[in-house]
Amino acid sequence: MVRPIRRSVSKFGKAWLDEVFSNTEQANMLLAGDLSVSAAVGFAIKEACAKALGTGLADGVRWRDFEIQRGNVDWNVRLSGRAREHAMDRAPVGLICGCQTLLSVDRQWAMAIAILYDSLPTLQDLPFWGAVKSTMPDLMEPWPFQ
Repeated sequence: MVRPIRRSVSKFGKAWLDEVFSNTEQANMLLAGDLSVSAAVGFAIKEACAKALGTGLADGVRWRDFEIQRGNVDWNVRLSGRAREHAMDRAPVGLICGCQTLLSVDRQWAMAIAILYDSLPTLQDLPFWGAVKSTMPDLMEPWPFQ
């Protein structure tokens, strides 16, 4: 949900943003307009990647170990630190974490789906994409994390 992220941004401001996002990610979020919505999208992406990794935010994995990089339609997430070490333990092939993020039309929800892979597929190549689009028709096309 966007609301709890909006509260965190309002209450803790830059300190909270610094805990979760790199300076580059924060600069990109400011360009997108609504900082709270952008932060909610980024938070959802990082949370989905941490879950896909199988560790969550445990065993030394931190929010900033997942750096969001905008693609043409989806987002790539560069892994570093303990997140990268865990990924390399699972599949030592230069693993990247790809993530697609969708927002509801009213922008009250930010939802991310993450998949770990060792080559960069297109969205249409991902097995779950058709199911996501057909079961959630009220969701917008990928929202730019600019």
